[in-house]
Amino acid sequence: MGGFVKPEKRKASMPSDSMSPASTTTGRPTPTAKGFGIRSRSEGAAYSENAPTTISFGYWRTKSGRPPWVEKAEEGHAERQSNEREVKPDSQGVPTLVRARFWYESLARRLQARFPAHDWRWIAMAWALTQERDLGPVEGSSLVCQVLASKSGEPSASRPHFKLETEARELLYAHRMPPGWPSAYVCDLLDVLLGRSTRTIMGDDRRGGMPVPIDKWSYRDAGYVDAEVKEYVTRKFGASEAARLKLDSFGEDQYEHCVRHYAGLANELNRIGWLGANDWRPHQVEAIGRHSMHVQMGVEFPWPDMLF
Repeated sequence: MGGFVKPEKRKASMPSDSMSPASTTTGRPTPTAKGFGIRSRSEGAAYSENAPTTISFGYWRTKSGRPPWVEKAEEGHAERQSNEREVKPDSQGVPTLVRARFWYESLARRLQARFPAHDWRWIAMAWALTQERDLGPVEGSSLVCQVLASKSGEPSASRPHFKLETEARELLYAHRMPPGWPSAYVCDLLDVLLGRSTRTIMGDDRRGGMPVPIDKWSYRDAGYVDAEVKEYVTRKFGASEAARLKLDSFGEDQYEHCVRHYAGLANELNRIGWLGANDWRPHQVEAIGRHSMHVQMGVEFPWPDMLF
């Protein structure tokens, strides 16, 4: 899934629920412009630039408190793994891929189990805030836990992340969000953790696709190049190879391209029954791609049990 080839820019058009088969030129599933193109969020009726800065979790709640499809999906995978006709764990790392696939589901369970006295969804949002402020995953979770452990205290202005701690405290205890929030990344993350199949940021319009949280590792897996990727290529392959790479810009168009990219991959994996499964969701493909990029670039992957 990793690679540094810049994705082809596709012209958005009227969407439908169809998806093209794997590309005959690249071997990768490619969303058709007709089949999965969507309008810019700023142009779509489902999105408002003046969106409220609060979120109501009422319609996200389930009776059990966790996504109803998660246990069924995991039990189904365990059953498939016990079938001799299906893929068995082997030296090719199948168990690791399975673990990576359910990264978001595992994170949701850990948040619920570790913080029974708190609304874990706001904790997830606070962690997402630290990720948007460029803290490492483990460093971000440590900051959130520190804020939770010192409810009555106020962060000192001399602390290195004073502003971020203040924002996290406002988010966790007053449910007040920073300006410009919630972002697409935050909404998609919460949608995924709650097992939703539509995107809040798209007004739950199914033409907007299924939620996939896109971070810098997702961009890299989809083929985009940032400064860290270029530095990695310089170290690994030399300056001459790195000089051939052009740094990409990242914005709404690139984010939505990645969402469609993972939707296309999920459709293709379901078509071929990869790892014996035909119930892949886009965010699960993204989790495996994010894991593969960490491995490729020699960076430790943040498993949920390392975070919370």
